[in-house]
Amino acid sequence: MILKYVLKNFTRRKVRTLLMVLSLLVSTGLIVAMNATVETVRRSNVDLIAIAVGRYDLAISKTEISPDPFVNITAVSAEILAANEEITAVYPRFHIPIELNVGGDLSNGTLVALDPAVDEIGFVDVIEGEYLLGGGKTAVLEETAILYDLQIGDTINVGYSYPQPREKGQEAAANSSQRRTNQQFTISAIVRQDGVLGADARTGLIIHLDDAQSWLDLPDRAPLLIAAINPALYETNNAELAALRVRAVVNDVQIALGDEYAYGMDKAVVLSDAAQGF
Repeated sequence: MILKYVLKNFTRRKVRTLLMVLSLLVSTGLIVAMNATVETVRRSNVDLIAIAVGRYDLAISKTEISPDPFVNITAVSAEILAANEEITAVYPRFHIPIELNVGGDLSNGTLVALDPAVDEIGFVDVIEGEYLLGGGKTAVLEETAILYDLQIGDTINVGYSYPQPREKGQEAAANSSQRRTNQQFTISAIVRQDGVLGADARTGLIIHLDDAQSWLDLPDRAPLLIAAINPALYETNNAELAALRVRAVVNDVQIALGDEYAYGMDKAVVLSDAAQGF
């Protein structure tokens, strides 16, 4: 009876019914559009943060007071993956400060060593040449190429000083002697990086992980492990909640590995600090 009355009322007042239907459609469309806009802004903010600090979610390295500054890749990677099911991948990396020498001109930079066949964190955009690593080949960051007027096929000398452990409770000793080594690489590409490192890493080069381990005599070891976390943890409009989800994963890793390691989660920290932007 009620349904019959409602339908009869609709047919009598066609204009009002049409306006009501249109208003409902417009309201629904606005709600959908607002949700899509909020989601787009959220993803954009996460992406901008990843570009600025690196696209990985967690970085694990030894502490400054550890007598051995390098991580055992196989054993520690397995422990990290087992610590929390939200961790989707772990990759060894070298992100180390180096001295660049081209024809006697010196400058500081960053050396990145990775295995491009498996390491999917970040993007490398080739400006010139071919992105081929291994066998002594290197991809040079664009600003380094500009600084030294480097071309494909040129060579570049790299100097690295092994880190000195710091005594617990003491400041790092200034001008302490360090073991130093040098190596020469041939340029196969000039590139830009997006999220491989943070945006502040503008000078330096990328080499294959195998070349770095062979040069520095570090089989199955690296100074850094980076981890990717399930991106679904960031899928919330509450930035602080997203950061807390990541912190919970990192806490499980810390419990598994202990205090011998340092844990970096720059993306989550910046996301939390930028909560007002959400």
